[in-house]
Amino acid sequence: MRYLVLILALLSAAGCGLNERDDYLVGRPCTPGVADVCDEGQVCLPHEWSADGPGAYRCRSAASFQQVGNEEAPLAYCDDTMFFCPAGLVCNADRIREDAGFRQRVCKLPGDPFAPPLDAGPSW
Repeated sequence: MRYLVLILALLSAAGCGLNERDDYLVGRPCTPGVADVCDEGQVCLPHEWSADGPGAYRCRSAASFQQVGNEEAPLAYCDDTMFFCPAGLVCNADRIREDAGFRQRVCKLPGDPFAPPLDAGPSW
């Protein structure tokens, strides 16, 4: 029993050390092409794909759309069955997430890694 408690304590301590950063969150809604909609360092990018193409644009920070190491940034969310990924892309787990236990699914190239970066992205 003691070993079980020790193992659980170690696992919970390891989970707390992930240091999730809030700049991986998807920002407020925006309209592409409209100046000064997003904060400095953010870009208005699609949040989903539908039959009509990209939609539901959101302000996203540089950490969410710039390449980190060999990992490409995600393209759009595809959690809902009504959304699909464009040809050649697959729906995989994303590195943008609200907490350590949940990852959205996004359209990415089939060979892209889809684990979150261990360094939590670039630091400004």
